[in-house]
Amino acid sequence: MHPKLMELSLLKDNWDSYGGKPMAELALAEANHFINAFKAIGAVDPFICPCSNGGVQLEWHRNGYDLEMEILPDGSMGEVFCEKSSS
Repeated sequence: MHPKLMELSLLKDNWDSYGGKPMAELALAEANHFINAFKAIGAVDPFICPCSNGGVQLEWHRNGYDLEMEILPDGSMGEVFCEKSSS
């Protein structure tokens, strides 16, 4: 498993002092799957952050493009955001 995901797996209840839930195993596993799939096509590691609902957000910001995806606690895909900067 990606080291950052392993770190997030250690978060306890209320990790953000606003009632944040621990990271769900299914969300961590699916996030790891996406990271490995993207690395297989040459992508760099994403910025990885926990979601207070127990999900995980992955973000890639490279070469004027932004891709953000949320993995929900049940392992399903939440919101996905992709945009090319207008510079």
